[in-house]
Amino acid sequence: MPGLSDPENREKSSSPRSSFYWKLSSAFAGIVLLGALFVGLLVRYQLSADLRGELELNLRRTCLVLAPDARKQILAEHFESPDEELRKLGSATGLRLTWIRLDGRVVGDTHAAADLMENHDSRKEFREAMAEGFGRQERASSTIGREMLYVAYALEHEGERIGVIRAAMPLDDIQKQLSRVDRIILVGAALGALGAALCGLFVARQITRPITNITRMAEAVREGDYAARTQDLPHDEIGLLGQAINELSAELTNQLADSSAEKGRLQAVLAGMVEGVVALDDEDRILFSNQTARDFLDIDPTDSPDGRLSEMAELGGLSELIRSARKLSGPARATLSARRDGAELLLDAHATPFGTDEARGIALVLNDVTELRRLELVRSDFVANVSHELKTPLTAIQGYVETLLEGAIHDPDNNIRFLEKVDVHTGRLVHLVSDLLSLARIQSEESVSRLTKVDLVAVVDEVVREKVDEAQKREQKVLVECDDPRVLVMGDRDSLFQVVGNLVENAIKYSPREETIKLALGSRKDHCWLEVRDRGIGIPANEVDRVFERFYRVDKARSRELGGTGLGLSIVKNLVAAMGGRIELTSKLGRGSTFRIELPAPESSS
Repeated sequence: MPGLSDPENREKSSSPRSSFYWKLSSAFAGIVLLGALFVGLLVRYQLSADLRGELELNLRRTCLVLAPDARKQILAEHFESPDEELRKLGSATGLRLTWIRLDGRVVGDTHAAADLMENHDSRKEFREAMAEGFGRQERASSTIGREMLYVAYALEHEGERIGVIRAAMPLDDIQKQLSRVDRIILVGAALGALGAALCGLFVARQITRPITNITRMAEAVREGDYAARTQDLPHDEIGLLGQAINELSAELTNQLADSSAEKGRLQAVLAGMVEGVVALDDEDRILFSNQTARDFLDIDPTDSPDGRLSEMAELGGLSELIRSARKLSGPARATLSARRDGAELLLDAHATPFGTDEARGIALVLNDVTELRRLELVRSDFVANVSHELKTPLTAIQGYVETLLEGAIHDPDNNIRFLEKVDVHTGRLVHLVSDLLSLARIQSEESVSRLTKVDLVAVVDEVVREKVDEAQKREQKVLVECDDPRVLVMGDRDSLFQVVGNLVENAIKYSPREETIKLALGSRKDHCWLEVRDRGIGIPANEVDRVFERFYRVDKARSRELGGTGLGLSIVKNLVAAMGGRIELTSKLGRGSTFRIELPAPESSS
């Protein structure tokens, strides 16, 4: 193009070019400097954490090594000061060792007189050690005036804690190492920034020349001269930029042709969407609708494709939604309900106006939220049930604790009874939370490991041995009926133990005293079976299908009295299903229940 290499134009662009040199070189230098400082800070942070972690580990080991001697000293009636060897060890290694009694009184220290030191029961590392076994804290020592890392270890005797041994080390060496790292980081960052500035200055000089020509050519294209081209382009990224701009004019022509094809592709995408999409004109005639929308709206495909939506679809609230979107001149949303094949269909509908005020169309997007609402209802019911189950024992515990705090703790006739009640309700809470966690693991497919061959007879025998004491307390008997010495199933041993244990425990709880609980098991060609039979309270026929629901109880009062959470049978059902089996229940009210489990045999699963 004329004028691209004109001396006058070169002279006019010399000043901006010089400014560009410095901007680019400064940018390079700044980026390198910031990057180096950022990496340096990360290295410094990690190094500091590693050094402190290693120092803490060494102090823990020191506490464990010296714990036996400290325990003997603290248990002695008259405490003997640390011997000369211990003081030498503290002086040689830089360690400060302190022995503290249970009440926080310091009874020995390698760097100070114990009788002049203040009580340590308020020190963070002492409280943590008494609570958790080990404690740590970083702070300046009030005794020796240096920044220290303290690690404390609780000493025990016959199961009771009698004091604490504490080891401490100054953090001076760590700070010195970090200071050296800081200096290295600063020098490296400065050198990198200087190199980047020089490199940026060189690159800026190479970029400026072709950029000037490309800029003029871009301005010509902007003004409509699509025949404008840039000549003598370099063979680098700037040259690629100039070539791309050269091709812009040709591309603009091609874009017009491509827009038509793009419209067809867009319609194909809309047709394949899982959401229903409908476009309406200002008179609510259908301009476009995909198959999903026609299914949602139950539109007959033989109807006129440009008919009015109100005449073709029956969906309560749809007309009101469209009017609302036009009135608001913005998006409107509503949940619409319809009946399809005898079931309720819930649609989340979004209506968005488009076009001018004189001819305002509507874009309607429909999304099936029937299953989502069902899951939300299930979740809501579950939260309500959990809240109710947690509230009962918590309320009881709160009531007993308040009674004890108000003075009943000194009442010898009732205080133990109240504490026993608190213990019972606490156990119920623990059992409930444990069952909830088990159910969550099962439903997230994390409870059953790889299925293997398991001897069901051995599992049943182990469960019976574990539950026999509980049955004997109720003067009950647990009998196992099996003709085969081994009954192999494909399953997970821990899961099978939990399944059988829950069923036997339920049978014991809900059977009268002096009754017999029978377990029968055997195998068929393709499966193995186990039945747990009891003579308990039984289950009404209309409630048999609900016993495997979470928190469902036939006799709620008795179940809570016996400590049941209402989750056991739900856990059993999910575990059996996870192992590829099934569970059935037959029961008669007042005459007992029989739970039958069928699991795949090894031959059938292979």
